Amino acid sequence: MSRAGMSKDMTDLTYSAKLGGQLRTRRRLLALTQTEVADLAGTTQRTVSQVEAGRAAGLELYITIADVLGLQLTLETREQQQLVNPGTTERAS
Repeated sequence: MSRAGMSKDMTDLTYSAKLGGQLRTRRRLLALTQTEVADLAGTTQRTVSQVEAGRAAGLELYITIADVLGLQLTLETREQQQLVNPGTTERAS
């Protein structure tokens, strides 16, 4: 299904799931528990669990958790995304 054909809810869910998975991966890499991240982010363990599970949350919460994990959320133009080689994180030359 094309992005144009996807419902807004499906698109939001997809982004939430991808972002939540990336936050979970980073937390595990840092050997932090959800409770530790929650304490540092000023939220609850349950909220961190829900974010990692891909349940949509407010942008400010994503930013706060990312910051606790030493990550920065950025926006890219679609042209910048196309410069990334499929299947890798390296930029095309």
